[in-house]
Amino acid sequence: MTDQKTNVDLDVLALREVQARLAAEIERQDRLHPAGYPAHRDGVRLGIAHAEDELEEVKLAHRADRCKCPIPNCGHAHWLETEVEVIQTAAVLLRLARSIRAAENAR
Repeated sequence: MTDQKTNVDLDVLALREVQARLAAEIERQDRLHPAGYPAHRDGVRLGIAHAEDELEEVKLAHRADRCKCPIPNCGHAHWLETEVEVIQTAAVLLRLARSIRAAENAR
């Protein structure tokens, strides 16, 4: 029972860390692009295009990261860049969702 509780505690800590990193990334993107993605046809298209670009960066990082282990033939990947790109992609999508929700609430 203790091992299971420990794993749950670690999962909660990991989730909190991801949430904190995601919040920091959203804040960073908001500073860089304060207009965000306006909730009209072109703004939503822009957000989707940005998300697609970020997803391509996730794929590139994945390809690069899976080959980074310094031990020959070990087969282990190092996912640091992939994780960074995933957080950035999630931030773009959450910013887009936030804009859409704000527009719907303003109706």
